[in-house]
Amino acid sequence: MKNIAKPVHAYRAKLDGVAKTRRIAMRSRAGWAAGIALAVALAAAAWYFSFGSQPRAPPNGPPSIAVLALDNLSDDTSQGFLADGISEDLTTELARIPGLFVISRNAAFGYKGKNIKYGQIAAELGVRYILEGSIRRVGDDLRINAQLIDMTTGGHLWAERFDGAWSDIFTLQDKIVGEIAKALQLRLVAGQRAAQIAGGTDNPAAYEAYLRGLEAWNRNRPEDFPVAARHYEQAIALDPNFGAAIAELAWLYWSADGVDTRERALGLGEDEALLRSNAYLDQAAKHPSPTYYQLLADRLVWEQKSDEAIAAVQRAIALDPSDQYAYHEMSFVLTLNGRAADGLGYVEAAARVAPSWTPYRHYLAGLATFSLSRFEDAAASLEKIESQFENADFWTEYQALVVRTAAYGHLGRVADAAAAREKLKPYLIDTGDGELSGLLAMKDLPFKNYADLDRVFEGLRKAGVPELPFGFDAKSKDRLTAAEIRALFYGHEIQGRGAISGDPYWRATAADGSYRATLGARSVTGVSWFEGDVMCNANQLSPRGCRAVFRNPAGTFEAKNEYLIFRHRDRFEFSVVK
Repeated sequence: MKNIAKPVHAYRAKLDGVAKTRRIAMRSRAGWAAGIALAVALAAAAWYFSFGSQPRAPPNGPPSIAVLALDNLSDDTSQGFLADGISEDLTTELARIPGLFVISRNAAFGYKGKNIKYGQIAAELGVRYILEGSIRRVGDDLRINAQLIDMTTGGHLWAERFDGAWSDIFTLQDKIVGEIAKALQLRLVAGQRAAQIAGGTDNPAAYEAYLRGLEAWNRNRPEDFPVAARHYEQAIALDPNFGAAIAELAWLYWSADGVDTRERALGLGEDEALLRSNAYLDQAAKHPSPTYYQLLADRLVWEQKSDEAIAAVQRAIALDPSDQYAYHEMSFVLTLNGRAADGLGYVEAAARVAPSWTPYRHYLAGLATFSLSRFEDAAASLEKIESQFENADFWTEYQALVVRTAAYGHLGRVADAAAAREKLKPYLIDTGDGELSGLLAMKDLPFKNYADLDRVFEGLRKAGVPELPFGFDAKSKDRLTAAEIRALFYGHEIQGRGAISGDPYWRATAADGSYRATLGARSVTGVSWFEGDVMCNANQLSPRGCRAVFRNPAGTFEAKNEYLIFRHRDRFEFSVVK
C-alpha cells in the first residue's frame, strides 16, 4: 500500500484444503455476506483513519467520487427538489459500478449553497473526483450540464450538456453514468438501471412526486408529514409497483407511530400509524428497495430477531453501498445483537461515505460504547447531540436521553442524570409513555442478550430510576418469575379488565407463546417471549411491549383480579379461567 503515512493492518484468510467451488456452500449465505460486509466496513474505517488527520484526495487506489448537488437554474426556484433528486439518483447509480467508491448524498449535499473550493471539498471527503453541474427545466424541456473533475490535477475529464424532455430523465441519467464509467475506465453493471432493479420506477411523473415527498419529509417537521404522505401516495397511484415510494411511506408512518404531534398532523387515531406502516411494508416487499430492507431490519430487531435483521441490512447495503443510513442500521442491529465492537466499526464505515456526523450517528456511537462499558465515551458521544445540533430527530433525542441517564448513573454523575431525566419529560408526554423506568427502557432497547440489557438497568438504578412503574417493587415476593409467568399463561386463557380504562381484557396463549387477545373493542394476535423475569410481546398494534406480572394478595377468582400484569403505561388485573 503506497503513499499512506500511517500503518494499516492487513489480513488474509487462510483456507487450506477448501476447494474454491465449495467455499460458499460450506457456509450460510448470511454468514458469508456478513463477512464481506464487515471486511468492507473495516477497510473503509482503516482508510478513513489513515487519511482522517490530514484529509486529501487519494492519489492512488480505487477511484472515488462525490456527486455535488446540481444547481437549479430553472426560473421556478421550487424546482430545486428535482436537482436534489437527480443528484441523489446519480449517487445511487454510480455506487453500483464495481470498483468505484461513492460518497453518500448527505455528505456531498452538506456543501450545497456554500462558497467552498472543490479542492477543499475533495480533501474533506477524501475523494479524487468531483461531479458537479446544473439543471434547467422549462415545462417538459430539460437540460443537464455536468462535468467531471480530477482533483489531483484540477483538470476536467469531460464536460457535457444533456438535452431532452422530462420524460427522458432516466435515459439522461444513464448517459451521465455511462460517460463517467467510460472516463474512469470502469465497467457498468449490465442489464436494467439500478433504480428499476431496486424498487424504482420508469414513470417520470411518479418519480417527480416521489422527489417532492422526499423534499417534504427531509424537513423533519410534523406539519410536513402529511405533505410528504400525499406526494408518496401520488407516486404510488401513478406507478403501483414503485417500491421505493411505498417503502418511504411505510417508514414515514413507522416514525410517526407513538408520537402525538406527528399522528395529529397526519390526522390519525390510536394505532392507525402502525397499521398503515404494516400495510405499506407488506406492499413494499413485492418490489424491495434499499429503504424497504432498512425498515424491515428495524422492525425485525424490535421483535427480538436481530440475526434476521442483520441479513436484511446486508441486502440494503448491497443495493446502495453509498447510503450512510444502511451502515447506521447495521450498527444499530449489531450492537443490539451483542456485537457492539462490530457496531462501532459500522459507525466508522458510515463516516467514510458521509464524513459529517449526524445526531443519530452520535447516538449509535454512544449506544455501542455504552454496551462496551465505556461509559465516559458514551456520555461524551450522546452529549454532542444536544451541544452540536439545534434540531435532531424526535426518536434520536428521546433514546439518547435514556442511554445518557444510564451512562451518568454508572459514572456517579447523579446531578447530570437528574438533568437528563428532566429533559426527557416532554418526550414522555408526547409519546404517552409516563415515567422513565427500567421497563420502559427495555421496550426501547431490544438487546438479544440480557446481560446487555442489565447493564442499562444497573445504570438507571444508580441514577435513581425505578425498574418498574406505578410504584411496584421489583424485588417483591409477589412478583412472578419467568417460569411462573410461563406456567400461568402458556396453554391457558385469562380474563379480567384494564385497571385504568375498565375495558374487558381476555387473552389465550398457546404452548409456543403465540396468542390472541382483546381489550375492549381492540383485538390482536401476536407472539410472546421472555427476557429475564419479563414477558415481551409483539403484535400488529405494538412491535414490542414488555410486561411484569404480580400476584394480587387481595384478589379473588370471582372478581377476576388475582393477578396484575402491566407495562410502562398501563396495567390489567386478571385470573386464569381455562
